Amino acid sequence: YVASEKQDAIIVPLTSFNYLTSTEEQMACLNNMSNNLNSDGIAIVELLTPSTFKGINNGHFSFVKSLYDNKSRYDYYRKTNYDDRTKTILQQRIFYQYINNRLVNIDCLRWANHYIDMKQMCEMVDNSNMVVEQVYGDCDLSPYKKESPDAFLKLRKRRYGSS
Repeated sequence: YVASEKQDAIIVPLTSFNYLTSTEEQMACLNNMSNNLNSDGIAIVELLTPSTFKGINNGHFSFVKSLYDNKSRYDYYRKTNYDDRTKTILQQRIFYQYINNRLVNIDCLRWANHYIDMKQMCEMVDNSNMVVEQVYGDCDLSPYKKESPDAFLKLRKRRYGSS
């Protein structure tokens, strides 16, 4: 993608960067961001963190919760598999809809995420002509720790002559 004008900011929210399922796709995204930022532009990228993996029960569905509206009950189940070799998280969500305690609909969503650790992400950013200016552990701008629920990276385009 090439923007018609250089951008002041690019935001990649909701761990959508991790939906790019290979390191090559993620690197292409970072290069694209760098190419579309103006010289003082910033990028904000939200990433999955190690705390994402707490409670992964490989290959098994687990009940999450029931949601209610005026006429229906929705039971929500999830199954998550993590492949440590490829760093891929495969997720499946199933919603059962009941009206008057009778099953009337089943919806299923599936997707994959590619986990990248902070060290690898920083190396990729460095190779994309940007630098990591700050890493936050949550949207409240608290410092990032391994246990943080989120990772928000503030990236800046590399200035010539800086490292």
